[in-house]
Amino acid sequence: MKNKIIIGAVTIFCTFSTQVNAQLTVQSSGDVVAGQNLTVSEDVNVAGHMAIGTTINDKASLAVENTVPAPNVTGNTPFYGIYSKITRCPYTPSSPAHAVYGYAYAGNDSGSGTGYPMTGVFGYAFRSYSLPNMFAAGVAGVTHYYGGIGVYGGSGGALPSTMEVNAHYAGYFDGTVKVNGTLIATSASFTSDARSKENICDINPTLSDNIHLLRPVSYRLKQDSVWKYDKEAKELQGIHYGLVAQEVQKVFPELVYERGEQLSVNYVELIPLLIKEIQRLSFEVEELQNINKSSPAYAKVLRNSGQLNAALYQNSPNPFSQITKIGYYLPDDTHEATIRIYDMTGTEIVAFPIDTFGYGELTIDGGTLRAGMYLYSLIADGQLIDTKQMILTK
Repeated sequence: MKNKIIIGAVTIFCTFSTQVNAQLTVQSSGDVVAGQNLTVSEDVNVAGHMAIGTTINDKASLAVENTVPAPNVTGNTPFYGIYSKITRCPYTPSSPAHAVYGYAYAGNDSGSGTGYPMTGVFGYAFRSYSLPNMFAAGVAGVTHYYGGIGVYGGSGGALPSTMEVNAHYAGYFDGTVKVNGTLIATSASFTSDARSKENICDINPTLSDNIHLLRPVSYRLKQDSVWKYDKEAKELQGIHYGLVAQEVQKVFPELVYERGEQLSVNYVELIPLLIKEIQRLSFEVEELQNINKSSPAYAKVLRNSGQLNAALYQNSPNPFSQITKIGYYLPDDTHEATIRIYDMTGTEIVAFPIDTFGYGELTIDGGTLRAGMYLYSLIADGQLIDTKQMILTK
C-alpha cells in the first residue's frame, strides 16, 4: 500500500499566530508548514490544499493550490504557492546551492514514447482580459542592485563554478540561443574585443570581390513552419529581403551554419566584406576624381572597373608642332572603327582604320599636315562616338 498524505481544501475566517517545531506540520486550519520554529500568521480567508506523495491519478508528487479572495487582499504583501529561500552567508559556498531544483529526464529503455514535453521547471502565465496592464510571467527572475543575472541559461551540462558579473543582466545565455519568431531589441552589440581574438589579418581583397556573386532576394515566410505559434507576429508577415543560405554557402561557406536540418546565415560578418568592397570602390572614385577625364589614364581606370563604353580622348600634347597622340577606347565586341581628321570646313583630310580594340593610341605626325586647327572624330560600327579639336603649330 502506498503512503499518502492528502490535506483537503479548508476555508478559515480567523486571525491567529502559532509556533511549531517540526519538519512538516499540519495546522488545524488545514495549512501545511515545513521547517522548524516557524510562526504562521493568517489574517485573510484562504482556501487551498496540499498533497505530498502519491496523489490522485498519480499526476503530481507535490501539489499546492492557494486561492486568495481579492476583496480581502490589502497592502502590497505578495502571496506564494511555493516559497523557497536558501542562504549561504556569511560563508562562501563550497558546493552548489539551489532554492528550487528542477530535473527532467526524458528516457525510455524500450525505445518508444509519447513525445510529450518534459521540463525541470514549468511556468505558465495567464492574464485576465479585464486586467490588460497586469504583470504576468510564467517564470521571472530579477537581479540585485549589486549586479547579477535574472535568468541564466547554459549549454555546458552544468552551472559554472565561478563567473565575473560586474553588471546587471536580465538574461545571460552561455551557448547558442535560437529564437523561432521575432527578436525585438532597442539596440544590439556584438563582442569584438581584441583580447578575445588571435591571428588577426586584413581581409584578402579578392575575397570581397565575390560579394557581387550573392543574389539579394525578396520572399515570404511559410506560415506553417515559422510563425504558426505567434499569430500576432506582424514582423514576420509580408515581404522580406535577404539571402538564401544554400546560395551563400557556395560563395562564403564559412558564413553559413547548420544545426539539425536548418541553415542560417551570419549576416553580421558580411558587413566587413561589404566595407572592404566599399573601400576599394572609394579608392577608384578618388582616383577618377584626381585624373583628367580627357586623359588615357582615365580610360584605363574606367576600363578596369567595367564602366566604359567606346570613347575618344583629347590629343596630347595640344597644341603640338611635331607629334601628338589621340587616345581612344573600343569595347571588345566592336566590329570596325576609324579615326577621321577634318579641316575646319568639314572636309575629310585623312582616315585611320583602327584594328586594335580596347584602350589604344593613334600617333599623328604633324609633318604631314599644314599648320592650323583640325577636327578629329571616332566612328565605331557606323556610329559617331565623339569629335574633338586639335591645333598644329609650326
